[in-house]
Amino acid sequence: MKLSAPTEARLSELGPRGEAWKRALPERLRALEETFGCELGEPLDGGSAAFVARVRRRDGTRAVLKVAVPHDGRGMDGFERELAILTSTRGGAYVEALAHDREHRAMLLEELGPPLERRGLSVERQVDVLGTTLARAWGNASAVPGLPDGLHQADLLEEILDAPPETNDPSPHAETLELARTFLDRRRRAFDPSRAVLIHGDAHPSNVLSNTGEDFKLIDPEGLLSMPEHDLGIPLRGWNDELLAANDPGAVAMSWVQRMARVSGRSDVAAIWEWSFIERVTSGLFLLRLGLVSEAHPYLVAADRLRPPRTS
Repeated sequence: MKLSAPTEARLSELGPRGEAWKRALPERLRALEETFGCELGEPLDGGSAAFVARVRRRDGTRAVLKVAVPHDGRGMDGFERELAILTSTRGGAYVEALAHDREHRAMLLEELGPPLERRGLSVERQVDVLGTTLARAWGNASAVPGLPDGLHQADLLEEILDAPPETNDPSPHAETLELARTFLDRRRRAFDPSRAVLIHGDAHPSNVLSNTGEDFKLIDPEGLLSMPEHDLGIPLRGWNDELLAANDPGAVAMSWVQRMARVSGRSDVAAIWEWSFIERVTSGLFLLRLGLVSEAHPYLVAADRLRPPRTS
């Protein structure tokens, strides 16, 4: 069964439990075909902790089957978190969950079109889509009880920043790490529960899929109670190749931040910039932890070149 590289890495982290889940996957899929009344189609790329494939239902309609890997025991179960968000936001900016099976950690989702990253759009147009879609998706902080908040997430990101590098890791410059820590402390102190909303938490262009016309929907929510600017900064950790090719990467990155603020209706450009920098550094370090060195490298080099930040 075809699994994405991040899913394979996650299973490896789980050790024997991950190997057992992988061996049992074919039998699990046969059971889910019966439960959901569908026939398995081709596997799909993407997903960081799940097997994903197209299916055809008995009524002839198409859908997507997502089967989550075992919970690693750290924090709130990602499968339960995603299911709670999707079932509480029906008809909104999120993909619709058509059915679910908790025993097999599976969801049947509506089929959407290609992800934003495959639409051939400029970075600027992608920023427009992300900003407007996220603004449409933010929900009431009480919609899903028990979600971690921005302070909890800041603690997790701090752990990533403070973890000692593995031997021969292409770690970012010490000044880059220190700047990320400074920004993270500033964002922690600026956290305001009264302004917190239910954010997606991982809205990169692979997690934003075409719906109808120029409409888009979000998939794979992390689900956090945090500041809107946090959500807007996360996708801006990307497009590192474009930044590395630019004569003035700081100016280019700031233009994206300002555009994101404008299309989403948020005015705190500095907060979005700082979150994007924090996320760029910690994403690179996290990929290193998974052993994905070549994937981590652009994040870390781009972060080094964006120091110091431009704030106007």
